[in-house]
Amino acid sequence: MTLLILDGPPESSPQGGNTAVVQWSGGDRSDGEPSLPLMVEEHAVQLRAEFLSWVYELGEYRLGGQTLREALQIDGNCSLWWSTLLAEKSPQKCPAIYTVFKLRMLERFVTANAVTELWLHSPDRKLAETISLWCRSSQRAFKWTRLRPSRPRRTLRDRFDALPHLLQAAFGLGRRLYRRARAGAAAGVSSHDPDAITVVSYFPNIDMRAFRQGRFLSNYWGSL
Repeated sequence: MTLLILDGPPESSPQGGNTAVVQWSGGDRSDGEPSLPLMVEEHAVQLRAEFLSWVYELGEYRLGGQTLREALQIDGNCSLWWSTLLAEKSPQKCPAIYTVFKLRMLERFVTANAVTELWLHSPDRKLAETISLWCRSSQRAFKWTRLRPSRPRRTLRDRFDALPHLLQAAFGLGRRLYRRARAGAAAGVSSHDPDAITVVSYFPNIDMRAFRQGRFLSNYWGSL
């Protein structure tokens, strides 16, 4: 059976009746077509358990007599492993986690339905390369129809992110120095006065009674 994976409007379809269609990034229960996002939603608990187990086993993978977590240890019990995106397991910081969940559901669907050929309609080259490698290792045929990606309006932030990292760093440093100079000028702090101190504080826990008397007293700082 051939499986057509739609990540956008199809430009052509496989010939023959032995073809199934699955939505990669859309679909709902009303259209009758299987949807990978809906499959992820229905099996979220199991997928999460699998992912957490895999991340733990990866951290315990042994390299030269040490686990990966121990190999990244830098000082005492502090290991760089805990600051990696894998250890943090945050879909907000690493959206690829959701993609992995959809790929896992795709693998299950292909296995359960005895799919022998996959046809991807998508503008995503990385997705095509990933599915192609999996099809090659599982001895399945693969075809990719590359769709033309929709181009959203580019914002100023998008243009900044497209700059070389060296230029981004230079602009960032200049911005930081400019903002610090403005903050110092606004506070009236003279760099020649060794007794001058500027404190930038949070407003929560402010003593409103002292504030009404013209004094700024914050419980956040305690006796300081």
